[in-house]
This record gives sequence, structure tokens and C-alpha cells, in this order.
Amino acid sequence: MRIKLCHIQGKFVPSDDDARAFMIDVQEGQVIEVDIVEQKNPGSQTLLNTWMMWMQETAQHMAWQGVTMPLYIRSNGEMVGKRAFEQRDAHELFTSQYLGLDADGLRKTWSRTKSTEEIQASVGDRLFAMDTHKQWAIEKGIQLTIKKDSQYMKLKAEQGEAREA
Repeated sequence: MRIKLCHIQGKFVPSDDDARAFMIDVQEGQVIEVDIVEQKNPGSQTLLNTWMMWMQETAQHMAWQGVTMPLYIRSNGEMVGKRAFEQRDAHELFTSQYLGLDADGLRKTWSRTKSTEEIQASVGDRLFAMDTHKQWAIEKGIQLTIKKDSQYMKLKAEQGEAREA
């Protein structure tokens, strides 16, 4: 039996996202072969730049619609003051909503640095988040900038080729 594992943030995990749900029964004394593969950072700065540009466009639209954030929240839950909805608010909101948590309960992140409390989202996770947000924005009438030569469009084209094969 052979499985491939990736070393991610000090843990060995199956290299295929679908394999994470696959459990292997190993009998005492049974030997299994394991190839350990270091997973490269799935993120790129250009993909993140596109996401952050979308978050800025989303935040501007939401602020124009009157969406606000509290300045602070008292211990009793009372919200005090208001400020306009900003890019970082949109980023936190939609990252949490679309990327969620991995199988171990770690928050998936766009970050390109390693952390013990978060796990880097895969390219597939990032594309899912972007596609989901693009659809949400269309439904809300928010126009997002999508450059034809962006990494997002290149990855979408690769997906199209993969589906046709």
C-alpha cells in the first residue's frame, strides 16, 4: 500500500484533499510505504492581490449601502459607536464564510506565512472562495474588476482545460 503525505505546518496529511476523509486500518506489525512530499505555498501574491481588490470594491459598495461596524463592543455585548465598513472587514467576513475550517478545526487562511493556529488554504479553496464571492457580487449588483491576464483567469482557464480532458 502506498500513500503520499505532505508536511504542512508540522503535520503529515494526505496530499489529496479527498484523501483527508479516507481512513486506513493498519494492523499491528503491518508495514506501509509512505512518500513524504513538502507542499509548496499554495498562495501567490497576485491571487491575493486580486482577492483584496475585490474586498475593497465589496467594502465600498457595502459602505455605500449603509453597512457599518461598531467601534467597540462592551463586555455586556452593547455596541458603541460606528465606523464605515472597510476592506479588512470584508476580507475577514468573506474569508471566514468561504474558507472556513479544515478537518482539524484550524482556520483556513490566505496568509503566505505559516502559523500554528491557521492553515494555508489550498489553491482549490482559494478559487472556490473567489468563484463563490464573484457569484455573490453578481447577485448583489457589485461589479468586481477581473483582469484578463490575472492569475485568477489563468487558473480558471486551466480548470476549463482539465474539465474538457
